[in-house]
Amino acid sequence: MNIQEFYVAICKDSDPESLEFKYHDETDYFGKNVSDSSQHYLKAFQRNKHKCSLFPNWNWMAFLFMPIWLLYRRLYAVYILVILSSVLLAHIPQVFMLIALLNICAGIFGDSIYIYFVRQAHGRQQKMNPGNIPFVVLMALHLLVISIIYYLENLIFLNNS
Repeated sequence: MNIQEFYVAICKDSDPESLEFKYHDETDYFGKNVSDSSQHYLKAFQRNKHKCSLFPNWNWMAFLFMPIWLLYRRLYAVYILVILSSVLLAHIPQVFMLIALLNICAGIFGDSIYIYFVRQAHGRQQKMNPGNIPFVVLMALHLLVISIIYYLENLIFLNNS
C-alpha cells in the first residue's frame, strides 16, 4: 500500500483519478491538499510505513474520547472489545486505574491500530473513511450502548439475588 492508496482509503468521497502528483514527492502533495485530521494520519503512515504494525504516535482524540473515536473511525470490533472488557473489569476495585491505562494506550497506539485496519480494509477494497456522523450522535450512541449494558447487568444480578 502506497501513500496515494492510503489517502484514498481514508478520505471522504475522494476520487483516485483526480489525484495528480505535480509536486516533487507524494508527501509534498498530500501535505498541501488534505485536511488536518487526514494529514495527521498521512504523516503517521509515512513515518512508519516500513516499520512494524504497532508504533507509538500520540493521538489526543483517541486518548480523551476513546469509545467515540473508535466509532468515528469505524473500528467497531475494537469498540466492542473495549466495551466488553470494561464490563468484565467493572467489578475490580481499581477499575478506574485500568480504564485510565486503557485510554493512555489508545492515545499512544490509536494511530497504529487505525492504520492497521485501513490496510486490512484496503486489501478487501473497502474504504475506512469516517462517516458524516456528528460527534453528538456518536456520543448518544455510546451512551445508549452503556445504558443497555447497565440495564442488562442489573437485570442479571437482580435475577440471581
